[in-house]
Amino acid sequence: MTADSNSFNLPDELLPHLIPANATFTRIHPVGRDPCWFGPAPGTGPSARFDAPAGEYRTLYGADRVEGAFAETALRRLGQSVVRDYAEARQRSDIRTLRALTLAKLYDNGLAWHGVTADILTGSDFAPSQALAAAFFTKYSDLDGIAYRARYDNDDICYALFDRVDIADLEVVVSRPLANELDDVDGEDFDAKAFNSSAWTGAATSAEKIAAVKTLIPIAQAAVEQLIATLSGSRHNGGPPLDDTIDAIEALRSLHVALGKLLLAADEGKLTDASFDGMGIEIARYGKRALRNLVNDPVPYALSATILAILSACGLAGIGGYLAGVAVNMRKKLD
Repeated sequence: MTADSNSFNLPDELLPHLIPANATFTRIHPVGRDPCWFGPAPGTGPSARFDAPAGEYRTLYGADRVEGAFAETALRRLGQSVVRDYAEARQRSDIRTLRALTLAKLYDNGLAWHGVTADILTGSDFAPSQALAAAFFTKYSDLDGIAYRARYDNDDICYALFDRVDIADLEVVVSRPLANELDDVDGEDFDAKAFNSSAWTGAATSAEKIAAVKTLIPIAQAAVEQLIATLSGSRHNGGPPLDDTIDAIEALRSLHVALGKLLLAADEGKLTDASFDGMGIEIARYGKRALRNLVNDPVPYALSATILAILSACGLAGIGGYLAGVAVNMRKKLD
C-alpha cells in the first residue's frame, strides 16, 4: 500500500506528549550498535514503523519502560519463541534526556485530536504510519518525535524520536546485555533455548491449539474465579479490600471474560490464528494489570504461574513467559 504524507489534514495546534529533561527511557537494540543510533543506516530504505519514507530524517525508537521496549521487539511476532540467541544478540540501554522533548501524542485523546485512527499506527503495512510520521515532521518544525502505544502491550508508551534530537541531547545511563535480564528473571543462569510450548505440548497446529484451549481454559477460569473470591473477602484486619485490590479484581473479571471469549471461539469453530493471537494479547493485558495492582500480595505469583501454564500449553508461550517475568521481577522488588 502506498501512502502520501500530504493526505493527512493535521490540526494547526499540536497535542503534545512531553518528556522532561532528566527523564529516562529504554531501548532494546543489537549488540554493537550505539544506544543512541538513529536509523535506518545511510543508503538503506525505510524499514521500521515511523521511518522517513523518502529519507527526510532518521529515527530512534525507545519506550517509557523496559516492558514496552521488550513488547515492541521480542513480541513483534506472536507465537514466535523468545530464544536465548535473540537475547544474546541484543542490549538493553537506558537513556537520559538532557533537554525536554516534545512529541506528538498519538494515543488516547491524541488520536481524535490529530484526526488519526489507531489502525494506521498498528497495521502490519508500515507505509501509512511512515507517511503519517513524515506529515508530522513537516507540519510541526519543532516536533521531536511521536509517542504511541506499544502494538503488543497497550499499557506501555513507546517513542519514535526524529533526528532533530541531537545525540548531545541524550546520555546513556547504562547499557547491558539483554540476556542478563533473562538471568535476573530466572534467578540463575538461564539454560533454556526457548519458550516453545510445542516442544512439550505438541499444540502446534490449529486443531491441537483448539483442543488445548477446550481442555485447559476452563481450568484457568476456575483459578481466576477462586482468586476473585479470595480477594473479594475481608482483609485480615476485617477492613474492606484496598483500592489496588479492587482494581485487580476488576482486571481479573475482565481476564475471566477474555478467557471465556477464547473458549467460546474454540467451541464454535471460529478460532482462527489471527483471533487466537488477538485474544492472547487481550488475556495478557488483563493479567498484567492484575499483577501490577497486587504487588504487595502473594496472590499474583499464583496467578502468573497459572497463566504461564495455560497460555504455554495453548501455544502462546511467548506471552506466558513475559507475564511470568513480570511477576518474578515484582517478587524481586519486594525481597
